[in-house]
Amino acid sequence: MKYYFELRKDKIDKEGMVPIRLVVTAPKVRIRKNISVKTKLDDWDAEINQIRNIKRDDNELYLDYKEYNAILSNTINKVVRDSKNS
Repeated sequence: MKYYFELRKDKIDKEGMVPIRLVVTAPKVRIRKNISVKTKLDDWDAEINQIRNIKRDDNELYLDYKEYNAILSNTINKVVRDSKNS
């Protein structure tokens, strides 16, 4: 089984925020799950599947991104835990 997050570039909003969804693939099965997390395209780090979140005065999304990264981590932990129990 493989899993990754993908950005829904077709759903970009007026503020430039893009929804993120989880994609889980297994032989002959692909599951897509929308997650209540958004990011700006430039803030997404595809290598680590997280939002780049630098604490700066001009980063008004710092607290939101901190919460969003926690949601992403919890989602991955749940997928891994559930796959081990199957």
